Amino acid sequence: MSKFPVAEIFGPTVQGEGELQGVPTHFVRFAGCDYKCDWCDTPHAVLAAAVRAAERLDTVEIIERVNGLAGWPGWVVLTGGNPVLHELSGLVDAFQQNGYRVMVETQGTRWKDWISDCDSICVSPKPPSSLMPMDKTENQLAMFFDMLNGQAAFLKIVVFDQADYEWAKQIHKQYFFAPMFLSAGNDAGKTVGNPSRVDNRNTQQVTQDLLNRARWLTNRVMVDPNMRDVRVQAQYHVLLWGNELGH
Repeated sequence: MSKFPVAEIFGPTVQGEGELQGVPTHFVRFAGCDYKCDWCDTPHAVLAAAVRAAERLDTVEIIERVNGLAGWPGWVVLTGGNPVLHELSGLVDAFQQNGYRVMVETQGTRWKDWISDCDSICVSPKPPSSLMPMDKTENQLAMFFDMLNGQAAFLKIVVFDQADYEWAKQIHKQYFFAPMFLSAGNDAGKTVGNPSRVDNRNTQQVTQDLLNRARWLTNRVMVDPNMRDVRVQAQYHVLLWGNELGH
């Protein structure tokens, strides 16, 4: 049985973003990513040394770990890194057989057929502030939506600045049929771009900084007729617990 690099398994918590924001869920975070976004807040799942050190678990072991957590079978989120680097068709089926509903979170750069078996598909393309090449991102996103072939999915775009906002508008216009959620960018301390950074803010300061950016973003959306049907969010789990791991 295949084993997969797993950075962490945790829950119950609540989904912090997207269409399930606030819904109780469990998370399985896979190690490995085809992107290295400057502000990525999960260097423990992306940086090469962390991926090599990640625990290897097979489908049965992952199910057992999640079943062993508090809570009940509800939603489970497959995230990363980029979980679509891995062949998870058996895992998706096993979770569903155990009574879970499965969400996948991916940046839309790769496709695997098991994505279509998930109960919810979050496509989170990376904006200019990620420092990833935008032409590559946009071409891969077009391929991803072609492979979806009309299956329901939603877009979640992190917005740190005006350039990100303008890019999100472009994506919203192109993929108008997909519900869009704008997530205020979160200063997460250690990132892929700065993995040794020490964040000395307390939880209250982290929360206030995130709320300030969410306010900035909301002020733009609410007067922009081209964005009248998007939803603005701040990461709910960060508002509750700051940038602690495991939430």
